[in-house]
Amino acid sequence: MKKLLSSITDFVSTKKGMWLTILIWLVAMVALSGGSSSIYNV
Repeated sequence: MKKLLSSITDFVSTKKGMWLTILIWLVAMVALSGGSSSIYNV
């Protein structure tokens, strides 16, 4: 488990990993907000 966390943090600390992480967060936010608005649109 410690090795897995270490490899993830090493990747995120690189410039490429930083942008990939930001992109994943943005996609997740859009997907979650889009999914919740369609539920409450009933």
